[in-house]
Amino acid sequence: MRYTVDSVPPIIMITVDCGNMLFSRSLLFDVDGSMVVSRLRGIIYWGDAHFTARYISSHGSVWFHDGITTGRDCIEEGHIDSINLSSLVQARGKIALVLIYAVEE
Repeated sequence: MRYTVDSVPPIIMITVDCGNMLFSRSLLFDVDGSMVVSRLRGIIYWGDAHFTARYISSHGSVWFHDGITTGRDCIEEGHIDSINLSSLVQARGKIALVLIYAVEE
């Protein structure tokens, strides 16, 4: 699907329906003939009355955080380009709830 927009917000949060879904590492927007790229930067998961998250750095490193099990620490899981996107739908038994994209500068 393709949309032409006047401007792209710096952060886009997309709620997703639990279950089988596909999402992309990036979203492309046509703004007056120029392409603006928003990259996947985070995923919030829900399950067992508890949220967890993955953060994707600007360099593509994927980090997992669960305050109950990891405390203040995040666990590096690899690079976004080497991780199968379908494996990001779940995180340790919890299902993706929100995708967070940020405009690439």
